Amino acid sequence: MTTRVICVAGAGSACGKTHLSAGVARAISSDGFDVAPLHLSAGGAHRIACPGGGSVSWPAALLAEACRLAPAPEFETGWAGLPGLLQRHDVVVVESPSPPPPGIGALTIQVQRTEWQLAINRTAHLPLFQPGLVPAADPELDALPAWSLGAGPRVGILSLPHLANFADYPLIRGAEWMASPAPGAFGVIFVPSSTNEESDRLWLEESGLWDWLPAQAAHGAAIVTCGWSTLRALASATAVEPGALRDYRLVSRLLQRRLPAPLPAEETLDELAAWAAQWEGLSGLIAALR
Repeated sequence: MTTRVICVAGAGSACGKTHLSAGVARAISSDGFDVAPLHLSAGGAHRIACPGGGSVSWPAALLAEACRLAPAPEFETGWAGLPGLLQRHDVVVVESPSPPPPGIGALTIQVQRTEWQLAINRTAHLPLFQPGLVPAADPELDALPAWSLGAGPRVGILSLPHLANFADYPLIRGAEWMASPAPGAFGVIFVPSSTNEESDRLWLEESGLWDWLPAQAAHGAAIVTCGWSTLRALASATAVEPGALRDYRLVSRLLQRRLPAPLPAEETLDELAAWAAQWEGLSGLIAALR
């Protein structure tokens, strides 16, 4: 193996280096190499918790996922962390705002984004990967305090007998699912969509939740409903459409806590590798690793 460090370098944010780094890392990993990332660029406001403790920026977590690794703080330790990574992995893909410093033998890929395409080493071009994966800057969202278990508002979700949109709630971790009124005050209460609104309204009345909801609202709880256009007790509630709660930005605003953007699925990372493979230089790069 003649090349073990690949540096994808590009000045400025949103220049395409995260997408190309992740695509290259996934392609090399799919070719049988043990690949690790080293993320040196600015990370933004979104942080991802690491299984072993600590956290990394969202782009570093994306690169780790592309390498088929769990996020770890060692992937953001700067150039000083490179020797340790090389001891444990075949290849290290570095995302950096600038080329490597003198003395580091790396194959450097320079990227520059235009409105319609990504220029690679000024001689090759790729169409931009769509849709973009890196969370866009959102000043209002970024200004919110980061969400953490136990530090946000108390959240309740009504466990309706005919609940229709259970799959809409994976982002709302730590919520209390309720079939009867709970003591204490809540910050946010979600009333899911129902496949039988008439029957579930009777259930709400019989369980005591029908009167409990407006009492919670009177004490400052935000009520969020999906459907329930005729629910008079929640006339002042925030209404959302089915599926809307899968958007981390909307949920962040409802909870007044910044949730990290979900990382892409494995299928998306494989699509990213196929996109990077449109660059003719990738096959030669993989050959140089052998």
